Amino acid sequence: MIIKERDQHPTHTASERFGAKQEQDVAFYLRREYSDNPDVFVVNDLRFENQGEVTQIDHLLVYRHGFVLIESKSIYGEVRVNQSSEWSRSYKGKWQGMASPLQQLALQEKGLKRLLEQNKDQVLPKLFGLQQGFGARRYECICAVSSSALLHRDSMPSDISQNVIKSEFIADKVRAFTSVGAVQGFVKTLPTFSDGEMSSICEFLLTQHQSRQTEPAAPPAETSTADTAHSDTEMRCKQCGGADALSGAWGKYGYYVACSSCKVNTSMKGPCHACNSINTKISKSGPAYSRTCLDCSSTQVIFNR
Repeated sequence: MIIKERDQHPTHTASERFGAKQEQDVAFYLRREYSDNPDVFVVNDLRFENQGEVTQIDHLLVYRHGFVLIESKSIYGEVRVNQSSEWSRSYKGKWQGMASPLQQLALQEKGLKRLLEQNKDQVLPKLFGLQQGFGARRYECICAVSSSALLHRDSMPSDISQNVIKSEFIADKVRAFTSVGAVQGFVKTLPTFSDGEMSSICEFLLTQHQSRQTEPAAPPAETSTADTAHSDTEMRCKQCGGADALSGAWGKYGYYVACSSCKVNTSMKGPCHACNSINTKISKSGPAYSRTCLDCSSTQVIFNR
């Protein structure tokens, strides 16, 4: 299931345009493979900050046994990796060193683990009275390079070669990890995320996402009257239908409104008001809660109290 596409932000340099195209290519192959798969959630272009460090993951797959992190690399030319795991690339006959994408992935994996572990009590329920964690889950890291790249696999260390894939083969590679029961010998002992846990993980990650764009300033109060008025009727209790006794809150399944009259919680998740897409994200700014569509980029204030 695709729950987030890459942010729409301008790219100016040729390198940025090629990089964006490579990410779009990989996202296309993942979308074709997993758009209707309830056992795999795909998050494209996830960026979050934790303990003063920014982590940006090109593509993250959340599946029943863990996570797959994918780094997209736009490489037009040749690629070599020596026995010391040092990367170099050639373009138009000129060789130069480059940062190791797998080292970048290792840092991304570390940032993801730290974020999830620090918030495990919000994301995962307790099991037999004990708080579950993320330490025993599987984490796989893959580098997807441009289809036109020439990889010198004969001199590449085998442990690196098996984790470097051309874009068009990415679905075949990740399918070996994400197919339920595919990990022979481990499947009976690996902890498995339930439907609710997978939804909770993805909801949490989306609330942590920070766009690479500078967020626009909130409009002056006098210009947002229509949105505010609409928000008074947008959220209603699913039990009694009332709107006056609601208060905003956050739980392990994301943002919701709590009704003090009938003691029932109602999720703020819902379809986009503009295009009716269900690919939406809830965010909070002061007392206002907004629903942003990740397909058409429209934003609507749905609760303000």
